[in-house]
This record gives sequence, structure tokens and C-alpha cells, in this order.
Amino acid sequence: MFFYRASILILAAALPLQAALAEQFNACERAAIESLVEKNIITKDRAAELVKDYVRVEAKAPDTRKIKISGLAQIQYDWIYANTGEYDGVSSGFNLRKLFFGATSDISDSFHATAILDFRRTKTNGSDYIMDAFLTKDVDGDYLNGKFHLGIKKVAFCYEETIPTANLSSVETSLATAYFTGSQRNESRLGFGQRYLGAFWNGSVRQAKGLKYTLAITNSINNAIYPEAHLSGKESNPAAKADFNYWLAVDYSAKIEEDHSLKFGVKSGYGPSANIVSNDKYGAIAAVNPFFEYKYKKQFVFWCEYLFANVQYGKANGTQSACPQSYNVSAEYFFEAPLAPGKFGLYARFCQLFTDGRGVAPTDMIQFCKNVASAESNSVIYERGWSYYIGLNWYIMGDTLKIQAGYEHAKFEQAHNNLNLGDESIDILRAQVQVLF
Repeated sequence: MFFYRASILILAAALPLQAALAEQFNACERAAIESLVEKNIITKDRAAELVKDYVRVEAKAPDTRKIKISGLAQIQYDWIYANTGEYDGVSSGFNLRKLFFGATSDISDSFHATAILDFRRTKTNGSDYIMDAFLTKDVDGDYLNGKFHLGIKKVAFCYEETIPTANLSSVETSLATAYFTGSQRNESRLGFGQRYLGAFWNGSVRQAKGLKYTLAITNSINNAIYPEAHLSGKESNPAAKADFNYWLAVDYSAKIEEDHSLKFGVKSGYGPSANIVSNDKYGAIAAVNPFFEYKYKKQFVFWCEYLFANVQYGKANGTQSACPQSYNVSAEYFFEAPLAPGKFGLYARFCQLFTDGRGVAPTDMIQFCKNVASAESNSVIYERGWSYYIGLNWYIMGDTLKIQAGYEHAKFEQAHNNLNLGDESIDILRAQVQVLF
């Protein structure tokens, strides 16, 4: 509790600190920019952007050229009603969903360092509070062009998961995304995606405009920063094997005429020991994720993706392979409203999940969902699930300041370990305010 309070105080102190630094902005540079405005060479808005860009935090290391500080806060309200027909329950209330604080440093022309903390990120496999922490090397050669990263960051797998948190059009990600990429739970989440520790390469092909690719070699368990991390960070749980995961993604983007653009590709990964069954039993996971995105001007966005994995020892009995699969279909239409600043977005998403005998627990999929399994058991594993989401987003200042609200209905079917229990339906109302600084 002390850590949270101290973190919030640090963030609160950062704002006046930035203001104080702005007052120390070099007078000569400010005068030069004001002169450009007076001569109608640049606009006042552009001048304000330039002044903002010049605000800097001086680094202790003398060779560091520039440090950029950023932050994100999401305040959320949730109302969740879960019902099995025999048992039901409601959970509701406000919560501080995300609280990011980060810095990016330009060490030289080609070397950069990034560190981002989320003070609400806990109960991971050892990476509590750490979102990203990596060193970047820019490479600009005749035949090799891209960025090399070393540290902990997201891998290129699951299209919705690779959308930055600040840019999501829904308050929470889908069942499909949570199932495949959330930290592993035996007989539930697969844990194949999100953040890993390792080496990453993001490259582009000069000879084919719009063609990009990513490669990565990482540790075998996600959200972990040390060898042989335990599931959920509990020493009583099985530990990961000291092995590697391998990732490859390729995508192509292009404009079709003036107002239309397309992006499509495939993301994939393979981990020979990624499925942790017990301390002496590990299974391989091979997964593929084709996706497609279409944009019309700045008025409409549509994307869809398919997720498939072959999981050794993946079924609930731990002896047979499973092939879970799922998909997301999503669209958002943007429009303006009279007398309202910014713009609005009407967003919809549908997904289905089929676990092929591995199973899924609703409380692992739905954030803050109350367990209403039964009076005798506190956990029921279902065979499959689906959900639809409808939401309205108000982009007051783009993603910098936005308000989101949405309704989601989810259903889980065919209980594995309680055959007398009916399907579970969940109705979810969420609203969120996001601020970037």
C-alpha cells in the first residue's frame, strides 16, 4: 500500500516539475520561434508544438542527448453480472485500471533506452510493475534496415494485443485475446503472447515498400524477467523450463487509391517448452495468427484476426494435445457531433473461442468478474465461449483525452468439471476516462 501511495505522489510531483523545466526553456530558442510566428513562417499552434518539444529533463549521464517523459492514467467503472441459472452474483465499482509512467532516452543518434512502469501491474511471473524495459539500436544499411531491441517488451503475436493500450477502441480486450496471451493458467489461459525477455528485430524491406517483418528469440514464459519463473509468481506452482521461444511475423500495408488502405499479414510463434504442465513435464506450443485491416480515410476502421495453436499435453487431462482456436472481428465508425469537441467513435466487436478440451475459466477471461461457479466448487472450466461488445468512444483530444463506455455480453458453454451446471452468461457495463501526459 505504501508503494502505491508513494508512486502516486511521484507522478503528481512530475507535473509541476515539467512546468518548472518549461520556464527554464532557453530564451534564445524561444525568441527565434516567436520571430518565425511574427513573420508568418509558422503558425502559433506549430510554435506551441516546438516549444513543447524543447522541454527536456537533464540526464545524469553526460552523453545522454534527450529524455522524454510520458504517462497514462485510466480510471474505470465496472458493473458485471454473472449468472449460471442456479447461481449468480454482481461485482461493481471504480478502479484505477492503469497507471503508467515512462521515459525514453536518446543516448546517441542510433542508441535509445526505454523504461515504462505500470503501478497497477501485479501478480505476474516476476515482472510486477514493469511494462517495458529495453535498449534499442537503429540499423540503417544498404540491405538491412530496422531496429534491434534487447530487454522485455511485447512480441508480435495476436493483433489486438499488439495494439498499444492507449489506442484500444474497447475498454478491455476480447475473450480470444485474453485466452491466448494472458499469463498461463493450466486448464485455462494459454499464456502465449504479451511480454517476454529476449532479443527482438523489427525490420523493413527497402525493395518492397510497405513490407515489414519481426523476429524474436525470448524466454519460454511470458511476463517474467528471471530464469525458471513460477506460474503466477507463486513458488508452489510449476516453474518454467530454461528454454527459448521463437517468433516471426510478416505484414504488408498499402494504399488503395487515395482514401483506402489495407494491411494484412501473419504472426507466429513456437515454444518447445512453452506449455508448463508440471516441474518435470513441458509441452510445445506452435501458434499462428493471420490478420487483416481496412481503413477508409479517418472515418472507418475494420480489422479481423484468427488465432490457432497446437498445444502438446494441452487438454485438461494433461496427456493429449489440444488445438484451441478463436477469432476477433472488429469495426469502428468515426463521426463529429455539433457543439462537442473532438470526435466520436461507434465501436463493435465479436469473438468466439473453442478450447478443444483444454477449457476456460470465466474469471480468467473477464476482468473483475465474480466467481459464481457453485456452492461446492469455486472454479468451473468450460469448453468454449463467445462475446459481443458495443461501445461509444468520445475522443476529446484524440487518445490523449478520451472517454469510453461499452456493453459486453459473454457466454461460456459446456462445463467440464461440473456437468450439472448450466452455461454461464455474463453482462458487463464498463466506462473509462483516459489521460495521456
